[in-house]
Amino acid sequence: MHIVIDSTKLTKELERIRLKGKYFSSGGAKNDSLTDAAVMVVEGDDLFIYNGNHICMCYIKITGVTVIDEGEMTFEISRLLSHLKVFKGSINIQVTDKISIQSNSIGQSALPLLLNHPNPAIVARIQDFDKDGMVWEGTTDEETYTIGKTKLNTVLNVSSLHLEAPVKGCDNINMVKYKFDMGDGTFNISTVSNPTDFFISEIRTSAWQGEPATVEFSGPFLSFFDMEEMTIRMRDDSPVIIASEDRAIIKAPFIEG
Repeated sequence: MHIVIDSTKLTKELERIRLKGKYFSSGGAKNDSLTDAAVMVVEGDDLFIYNGNHICMCYIKITGVTVIDEGEMTFEISRLLSHLKVFKGSINIQVTDKISIQSNSIGQSALPLLLNHPNPAIVARIQDFDKDGMVWEGTTDEETYTIGKTKLNTVLNVSSLHLEAPVKGCDNINMVKYKFDMGDGTFNISTVSNPTDFFISEIRTSAWQGEPATVEFSGPFLSFFDMEEMTIRMRDDSPVIIASEDRAIIKAPFIEG
């Protein structure tokens, strides 16, 4: 694998692929993240980064990469980020028995590869998903997206800009659980700690299709995206997909008990 890429762009997306933030644990919130390992795959003119654990899997596609040789690598995210802090502008990344980073104006750096991702089956699973099919154009009847044997019958499009303030409102409750509720044309996001401590907001959608559905999940999601249109695919108490043109998160449902 050998590529030329903007170091700032790569750093930004590596920070996002960790999904670092607050997650629900033992009745409250705690700081956590996905694994500190990721898989990078170069295919054609695109670079994909994958990560995941038992409650969440995600990917990011980076375009505008100069590909010299296709390939893939598994690496420690925090360690690669530390190395990237030295560099600015375009960098060469080449993978042999190690990861080499080179810039004519700065110098050269190297770090070891990881043998495997801690959750290789999860990474392999999201690699095989129909990524383009996750996003709905919102203009035609949509086929149901399926994860395993679960059909996600409800699909809607919403601007991440419209979610920004409501997500902050949910975060004020400090439960870091988000409930998506799609009723008959009405999409709500909420967090409830108890009957006197909650937040709920109705979100404007640009299009929706399917049937009423409710799902709750834990952990950050909005910071993973730019201010853009997102597709949400859901079903009662089932995995939820949140996707845009170049990235997606699949969250396991949070079920009490």
